[in-house]
Amino acid sequence: MKFKACLFGIAFFFAAIQLQAQQPVDGIIAAYFDAIGGHDKIAQINSIYMEGNLEVMGSQSPVKITVLNGKGYKNEMNFGGSDVVQTITDNGGWMINPLMGSPEPAPLPNDQYIAMKQQIYVNGPLFNYTSNGYRVNFVGTDVLDGKPVYKIDAVSPDSVRNTFYIDSATHYVDQLLINNGGQTTTAKYSNYQKTDFGNMMPFTEEIISPEGYQVGITFTKVEINKPVDPSFFDQPKKQ
Repeated sequence: MKFKACLFGIAFFFAAIQLQAQQPVDGIIAAYFDAIGGHDKIAQINSIYMEGNLEVMGSQSPVKITVLNGKGYKNEMNFGGSDVVQTITDNGGWMINPLMGSPEPAPLPNDQYIAMKQQIYVNGPLFNYTSNGYRVNFVGTDVLDGKPVYKIDAVSPDSVRNTFYIDSATHYVDQLLINNGGQTTTAKYSNYQKTDFGNMMPFTEEIISPEGYQVGITFTKVEINKPVDPSFFDQPKKQ
C-alpha cells in the first residue's frame, strides 16, 4: 500500500509540474488572441487577401497574397516584368519562377512544401493547437529589440518548429522563427493595424532566409473573408 501511495505521489508530482508548465502557455496564447481581436472573431476568418510592396536589395515589387483557410495559399509577385508565383494547397505545392529558370508551372520541392504547408491556415499554428496536432511549450522569456518577450514553441505534425516571440506588454507576435530540418527562416512583424473586419494584423514584415537574404513587405490593402474559389490554387497546365 505504501508503495502504491508512493507511485501515486510521484505521478501527482509530475502531473502538477506539467500543469504548471501548461498554464503560462494557455494564458499567453489567450492574451495573444484577445489582443488581435478575440478568439471568436479570429475563428470567423475564412480567407485573407493582401496587397503591398515587396523590397529586395533596394528594389520594390508589387505582391499579392491570398489565403483560403485549410485549402490554399498563393503568393504572386512581379520582378522587372517577370511574374513569380508560389502556391501551397492541402495536398501539394507548385511555383512559377522565370528568374530561377522555371517559366512554366512546376511542383514545389517536398522540403519547401512541408516548411510552408502551415501557410494555408489563416489563424496560425497557435489557434486550437491541440486539435490541429501541434505540440506547444513555453520556452521562457527573452529580450527582443529592448522589450521583454515570451517564447513559445509550436511543433507541427510534420516536425516544423515555430518559435513565437510574444511581446509581454502588447501580446502581439513580434518575431517568428520557423525551423525545418535545421534551416531557420526569421519573420519580424510590426505596424499592427485594425482591418475593416475588426482584427489586428501586422502590416509590415521583414523576412530573413536561412541564407541571410532579407525581404521587406509593407501591405497597403487587406480584405478579410473575400470570396475565393478553391480552384484559384490549382496548378495551371503548361502552355
